[in-house]
This record gives sequence, structure tokens and C-alpha cells, in this order.
Amino acid sequence: MYGHLKELRESLGLTQEEFGKSVGIAKTTYNNYEKGERSPKSDFWISVAKKYGVTIDYLMGYSNDPDKVGKENTPTPSVDSVGVLTKDEASRISAAMDQMNEEGRERVAEYAEDLAAGGRFKKPSAAELGEKEA
Repeated sequence: MYGHLKELRESLGLTQEEFGKSVGIAKTTYNNYEKGERSPKSDFWISVAKKYGVTIDYLMGYSNDPDKVGKENTPTPSVDSVGVLTKDEASRISAAMDQMNEEGRERVAEYAEDLAAGGRFKKPSAAELGEKEA
């Protein structure tokens, strides 16, 4: 289950179907998100946060207060919960993104995708690492 997603929906008095529809997704998709069986993409979190006036940190369970994102008492996500990012990287990225509007956040995501797709900054695959060691 993702953070406070269900809590938010229930506080609004909405069914899963109504909540999903309000952010443009099907009930089954939303149900999978709420149960933690599927991982939402960033546009889902942004849409919910904007529509309902809460922070993404709050929705994902990194903060218990939707108004305290970016403040000292907001816990930094653990490495396990953010995948390949270190705590420092996650904290720096979160702080920078918190200062951006939706267009800025989208441009950051596009830039990161472009960097990953290009050759210079792309992490080598396991096969490539094996070739270098041989």
C-alpha cells in the first residue's frame, strides 16, 4: 500500500472508482495502486497532489503532514524505497523538484530520460560489465 493514498481517498468520501475517475484512471488500476500491487508513474502522483492539495511526500508516506514537504522534519526516503537513489540523491532531487512548477518537473524527467538514453551517461548492462572483466 502506498503511504496515505487510501487515507486521502477515504477522507474525501470517495469510492475507488470515483477517486480513480477524478484523476483519469480506471478503478482497477487505482485499486492496484492502493494495494501496492502496481507502482504509479510520477504523473499520477503529481495529478493527485495538485488536484487535492497535498504533497507527494505525504501521499507516498514520507511525511505524515501534507504541508511539511521539504522541511527538516520530513523524513528522507530510504534507499530501498526509492530504488537506485541514495538518500542524499533522493533528498537533493526532492528539494529541487519541490521548488518547480509542473512544467519544470516534466522537463527534469525528460532530461533524465535523455541522459539515460544517450551513451555517455548510460549505466553499462550486466553483459557489458562481464565483457569488460573478461
